[in-house]
Amino acid sequence: SLKDIEIIVVDDLGSDNSIKIAKEEALKDKRIKIVHNEKNLGLLAARYQGALNANSPYITFLDPDDTLALNACELALKEIKEANLLRFGFAKIDEMGGGYRRKSA
Repeated sequence: SLKDIEIIVVDDLGSDNSIKIAKEEALKDKRIKIVHNEKNLGLLAARYQGALNANSPYITFLDPDDTLALNACELALKEIKEANLLRFGFAKIDEMGGGYRRKSA
């Protein structure tokens, strides 16, 4: 729902189709930026690369199998003005779309 948002996708040379999908989406959405690692750096270093390429003081991380509610960033941006740190809740969802564990923030 935010128009002024930067989406950085780090290609850490994973074996799934995440980067292919991200590249297709980047062709349709100029807010998406792809950062390519020359070798697999692992989770922490890949996130660091993403953060280095960010132009915003606010950052959140998602993995290829994560989802985020469409208005999550908009809501977080409103709340961060009154807090120093935000923590998101989560729900684990199985392959069939059924939720089986939920934790609120």
